Amino acid sequence: MSDTQSAPSELFKGMAKFREQLKQPELNGDNLYFKNKYVTLSGVQKAIDAALKGTGLAYFQKVSNIDNGIGVETIVTHESGQMITSGILVLTPQKKDVQGYGSSITYAKRYQLSAMFGISSDDDDDGNAATNANQKQSRPTQNNQQQNRSQQRSQTQQQQTQNEIAKLQADYDAKVAYLSKTYQLSDTDVTSMIFQEATAKYKNFQKLAKLPKLKASIECAISVNENLKKGVSKQ
Repeated sequence: MSDTQSAPSELFKGMAKFREQLKQPELNGDNLYFKNKYVTLSGVQKAIDAALKGTGLAYFQKVSNIDNGIGVETIVTHESGQMITSGILVLTPQKKDVQGYGSSITYAKRYQLSAMFGISSDDDDDGNAATNANQKQSRPTQNNQQQNRSQQRSQTQQQQTQNEIAKLQADYDAKVAYLSKTYQLSDTDVTSMIFQEATAKYKNFQKLAKLPKLKASIECAISVNENLKKGVSKQ
């Protein structure tokens, strides 16, 4: 993060008051396939807006085109004139279309706001990964160093997978929202149609791991859109 002044004390006081007033939002987003919950962008914004009262704080987010991706920057301001920024988060959509860019922007906005204001926006299912890391102390050996490097590589791979899943999840959510709005259907109807398409196209769909299952769901969402488009054209 970067700020415009060396010691933005008034802004920090406002943030302290904000933290006192903040009520963590409920996980109001449901993923019907993976049975996990998360806070939607609007849920994060509502929680922040409610806790900003009387703090002198405000925020805005800037979206820009950077190379082949999009950049999102979150700026928190104080009525004193002080401000602090998140820096620019650059994401490259997997698909270069309106839905791809829209889902990336939503993802970046949600995660930057959550980070800047301390919002717990996702299920925390990996908090115990390192709880026993330092229970025993021993002399550093070559084997220990090799084991540490192996663990670091594994953690890096896991983080990359989690990032890919998060981006695909945002893409899937955007497609469901697009289908619901375009064809005036409920989210439940849309996800049911996608599920029927997926189970017909992929054997053992429900037993797929999270990443391939999400990729298959996005592919089937595209197929559902094509089928609905054909139905509309026949009318």
